[in-house]
Amino acid sequence: MKFLILLISISLFQNFVFSQNKEIFTIYFETNSSKPQQNELKRLDDFLQRSKNPDFKIQNVSSYTDTIGSVISNEKLSLNRLNTILKIINSKGIIVESTNSIGEKYPTSIDSKTIELTKFRKVEITYYFTEQPKPIQTELADSIPKETVNLAKFRENVTSETPIVLDVKFYGGTANLLPGSEDEINALYKFLAGNKNIAALIRGHVCCMDDMSLSILRASAVYDLLIKSGIEPSRLDFKGFSNSLPVVSPEYTEEDRQKNRRVDVVFSKI
Repeated sequence: MKFLILLISISLFQNFVFSQNKEIFTIYFETNSSKPQQNELKRLDDFLQRSKNPDFKIQNVSSYTDTIGSVISNEKLSLNRLNTILKIINSKGIIVESTNSIGEKYPTSIDSKTIELTKFRKVEITYYFTEQPKPIQTELADSIPKETVNLAKFRENVTSETPIVLDVKFYGGTANLLPGSEDEINALYKFLAGNKNIAALIRGHVCCMDDMSLSILRASAVYDLLIKSGIEPSRLDFKGFSNSLPVVSPEYTEEDRQKNRRVDVVFSKI
């Protein structure tokens, strides 16, 4: 009996840990298309670089459509989108635990007449790490002040191509945002939502050594949240620079490295 209780306790603990680690990566599609845009394919390829981490697992891949077209055609489109992404994932040798072709079935709490249909032309990848990466004390350390989002400063720099460093933080060595970073990204979203004539390039940087993949993934993490919040993809882009654009060179101290580990944004007028 005690053995059974122990097994149940272990199972519940594992499910609890996994539930805390789950995150969703989203790929968006054009209307009536089962092929992502080139920019989205680049984001997906960068995301799948995480498979190099043995603790990285994909739990589920689900596909959706908008309500344009017939139910039957949308079911077919949803399945095609799912198969497109699965083919790419499988080519990397990654195992997917489950799949769902959901189509145009929205949650009952959502009024399909008022929602933005573009947000449902997507495939969602639910993933987790069997061991949550722990923050490294020297990785984006709080003790070192950084320039934070300031809407007035945005307007000052919008035509000067001066990069503004965002106060976003990540788990050490990953592109997983630490709690609190969403507030900074939300401030950026509000600025862009209120200034439709402005575009933004999100730029990722790392310190110490060349790691282009990580710099791209960190820029992509900010980009993805802005897209999910409703900023038009045509107004946004992201790019990784590895350690090629240091603020401080050479890096002698941890403060030097801190200044070089960053995500910044460059604005331009449309």
